[in-house]
Amino acid sequence: MNDTAKQTLLAFFGELPAPDEQLLFESVHRRLYQPGHAIAREGRKPNHMFLLLSGRVRLSKERPDGGQEMVAYIRPIAMFGHVSAFEMSTRLTTAAAMEPSECLLIPLRLFHPQIHAGSAMRLALRLRETALLAMNKQLRTMNTRLLSMASPGEMVDAMANDLGSWSLG
Repeated sequence: MNDTAKQTLLAFFGELPAPDEQLLFESVHRRLYQPGHAIAREGRKPNHMFLLLSGRVRLSKERPDGGQEMVAYIRPIAMFGHVSAFEMSTRLTTAAAMEPSECLLIPLRLFHPQIHAGSAMRLALRLRETALLAMNKQLRTMNTRLLSMASPGEMVDAMANDLGSWSLG
């Protein structure tokens, strides 16, 4: 990994103790994806989450007719694939490069270490904290968009229905 990628990782995740930094640098790999190449596929079990360094990525969901419905675009510098990493679930969307796109692949073994002590645990907690902050930012953005599209009464009804169906299980 080159110095620019290392600096980007540290800027994104914040300052880390030397052992955590070393573990992160040794574990993360850079990869260049060409336009149209699938980076992650909907319904598959994840091995990595991604940090987009350059390019543009399209997130899409498969429609019942087999086509793809665009959900969002990702632009640098941004994390994606972290929701399924956090939940340990299958991918919710397909991510594909729209132009040459360079990503850092962050292995999930860093996110869910088998040994819960020392550098591995500290790094896992930092990765989880960053993923939660990214999810919070995405949720806030979506809420703002929804609020601008619906009347106040519609939003109250929708939120009451959604909040009543949430569970932690």
